[in-house]
Amino acid sequence: MKRKKHISITSKFFIVMVLVAVLIALLFIGYFSISSLISTITTADEEKIISSLEVVQGFLLIMIFFNISFIGFLGILLNDVFKNIRESEYIAEISKIIFMIDQQKSLDKLDIYNDRLVKVIGNYAANVNKLEKVYDSLYNIYLMKTMKTEADFEKLKMYITILMKAYAESYNMQEVYVDRKIQKIAEAGAFYDLGKLGVPGYILYKESYLDQHDFELAKRHAKVGYDIMMAIKPDMEMGTFEQYIRDIVGFHHERYDGTGYPYGKKGEEIPFIARIIALITTYDTVTRDRPYKKAISHEEAVELVNKEKGHYFDPKIVKVFNGVEKEFKKILLREDL
Repeated sequence: MKRKKHISITSKFFIVMVLVAVLIALLFIGYFSISSLISTITTADEEKIISSLEVVQGFLLIMIFFNISFIGFLGILLNDVFKNIRESEYIAEISKIIFMIDQQKSLDKLDIYNDRLVKVIGNYAANVNKLEKVYDSLYNIYLMKTMKTEADFEKLKMYITILMKAYAESYNMQEVYVDRKIQKIAEAGAFYDLGKLGVPGYILYKESYLDQHDFELAKRHAKVGYDIMMAIKPDMEMGTFEQYIRDIVGFHHERYDGTGYPYGKKGEEIPFIARIIALITTYDTVTRDRPYKKAISHEEAVELVNKEKGHYFDPKIVKVFNGVEKEFKKILLREDL
């Protein structure tokens, strides 16, 4: 995930220290100016007295300016320090809840802890000045929980970019899905399993197929992901990064024929981006080794996608995929990813 650059607390602390040094220098200048003024007064030289008073007046104005600057920067620094402390407390609380989630095998208790998780994340988002910090924190926790790295999502982002561009060209939607928007969707795609923060760890790493009980626990992740995004930004606008993540995490397990979860949506009731991601994440997942199953070949994955056309996947998206599947294969076989 790309991160915006911010002025660090270290840089702000350095600025405050520079201002302190300037203030100390001004105090010395002021001391010698006042000493000179006192000396001048004792000589009763009127012109020198006026000149010295002007110097002291200028010095006092400079002191006022630097004092205001110093107080302002010090206030900003302290505010950032306290915010960082609060953010650390929220992250610690989120990590604690996730640890408790990892211990759960009861659906009812899991739902209780997931509700707590969503609430704390919502409070965290409400108390930061930039939501990017929340996304960065959750993304890093998500990577640790799923034992993935950013490199694991590079292929996924490339698949999204290829399929989105091909779809836009096939259906004359280039003006809607411009490169900048496609890039934003690709970045959002890396969050597709964010809701797995709310799934017990033993399920994620299980080396066998899930039984019905464990599958019910695992299915919670789509709704948890949706609830997390709604807690972060309940009034999100269409076409925003938040909306893309929400639609992806909440609906990527819905099926075109209505047999998916968590809401049983079908056809175009499922957000378009979620329909795109459903196909891509399936292709990406089955062509990777999993704890309980070896990866299948590109050709087998293409066959699987076409077999599920109209059932799991949108037929129009499958048609576009068939036109670019060779590009998918090139990415799949790249050894540097």
